[in-house]
Amino acid sequence: MLRSLLACILLVFLLTACGETMQEELPTEPDMRQTAYIIGGDRPASLQLPMGYDAMGPLPVVISLHGYSGNPAGHDAYWDLSGRVDSDNFALILPGGTRDSVDNRFWNATDFCCDFFKFEVDDVAYLSSLIDEAGKYISVGRVFSVGHSNGGFMSYRLACEGLPGLSAIASLAGTSFLDSTRCASAPPVAVLQVHGTEDAIIRYAGIPVGVGYAGAEDVVARWAERAECDLSMAEELSPIDIDHANEGAETDRIRYRKGCRDGITVELWKINEGSHSPWLKSNYAERLIDWLLNESRTEAS
Repeated sequence: MLRSLLACILLVFLLTACGETMQEELPTEPDMRQTAYIIGGDRPASLQLPMGYDAMGPLPVVISLHGYSGNPAGHDAYWDLSGRVDSDNFALILPGGTRDSVDNRFWNATDFCCDFFKFEVDDVAYLSSLIDEAGKYISVGRVFSVGHSNGGFMSYRLACEGLPGLSAIASLAGTSFLDSTRCASAPPVAVLQVHGTEDAIIRYAGIPVGVGYAGAEDVVARWAERAECDLSMAEELSPIDIDHANEGAETDRIRYRKGCRDGITVELWKINEGSHSPWLKSNYAERLIDWLLNESRTEAS
């Protein structure tokens, strides 16, 4: 029974491929306006810097994490954060997960997702080491982790573990442990949760039993509470349009900011009728980076 369930889970993730095309492991032709380095040793990752970076000033760093069975280039083709590096002046790290027994890359994020073969890889240590290595090339400023599906789960795991310097995370169709005590000692960070209500892979409402995971609204409330936000003062922001599959402004937004420690913002973007891998509009990357750099905190960190 367990083997059959595992096979079904793997098949679902394979069929969706987390919205990312299977391309080369790392971008082989980075934008020539940028400076690119390969870091990570035996687990290489791409570090992309904006054109004309001044080594004397701190630079925000965004770690962007692919979903299960994806890879760095496919994930970047889906979100196109590399296209924002110059205009928004940040460093981008595109790492790859470990290959599992069926040759799919994964992040060891939670008991649900996605170390199906129990490799027990310490991805927190690996991603932390990438930040340290990036410090050889730049003065590291605020650190952000973003990801899709399994990459979203991993971003929450970094927040749970208190990754040094982590300021905010953003997750599309990913979430965190069902057991909230697994992150009980985590320091507060800004959180952006983006999730489709019709996600058939990682359910918007979560799986509240067994080896499950928190729902989108629950995980947002947890991190708002951790930041000591006033949960009774949630703001309903104007809807936005980020999904080609749905006409008009399909994405509702709820923001927690009142009373939050250190000016932290915790926000939910609810894509009504959105799927696990939404057909993202070209403005998604711009909106995401603007939220991280300008909206995740109301004061300088």
